[in-house]
Amino acid sequence: MSINISKEPLVIIGCRQTWDFITDTCDALGIEVLGFLDQYYDGRVDSVGGLPCLGSELDLYQDLGRHKYKNVKFFLGNFWDGNSNQESSVKSGYELRLERMRLVEELGLPCHTLIDPTSIISKGCSIGEGTYIGRQVNIRTGAKIGKHCYITDASGFANDVTLGDNCVLSAGVYLMSNVILGNNVYAGTRATVLNGHPGKKNNIVIGDNCKIYTNALVTKDMAPGTTAVFNDRILKRNDLNRGED
Repeated sequence: MSINISKEPLVIIGCRQTWDFITDTCDALGIEVLGFLDQYYDGRVDSVGGLPCLGSELDLYQDLGRHKYKNVKFFLGNFWDGNSNQESSVKSGYELRLERMRLVEELGLPCHTLIDPTSIISKGCSIGEGTYIGRQVNIRTGAKIGKHCYITDASGFANDVTLGDNCVLSAGVYLMSNVILGNNVYAGTRATVLNGHPGKKNNIVIGDNCKIYTNALVTKDMAPGTTAVFNDRILKRNDLNRGED
């Protein structure tokens, strides 16, 4: 898939110290990262993780703030790892991410879509604004990915996978063909969603606000707001172990 990546400087909205995957991809794409905006760090620190604190994202509601950053694009920086740990004194990472998505949408802020050059995106895919696709991700034909998604390293999508907005996938997640994820879905490291029977053509639907934790295997629909956890099931490929169970 051929995608034209714009080169405007980037400002991150939301502070989190695990930024190396974002900044590494920006370096590879030739995009300058100016720093971050975060109301909880404004006036308290000069920088975090080597990136300067430029002020509060709330300044963007003012004409002066929007004028100051009129020649840049933005990116949502606070990550959600599937739990409710506090990332500020009052709100969880999940709450902050949704709050800042609303800010971006209300103000119509332009956002970078970041695709690491080591990843493979097949023809016929669509990728929403503000989405990050990390290193060595393989996305096959027909994928539809919403806005403000995180797809981190070494994940793989088979054909005709659909993601809603704000889906966060950790490293090594695998989605088989005809899988649909709703909005605000989290999938932990090496989680797998696949059809339960060979040759099954029906979609598997993961509802809005679902969580699929590390190593979990999902083979059927999940109702909105539900959680899947690892249950000691191990996937084996018959072609790799000579047909043994």
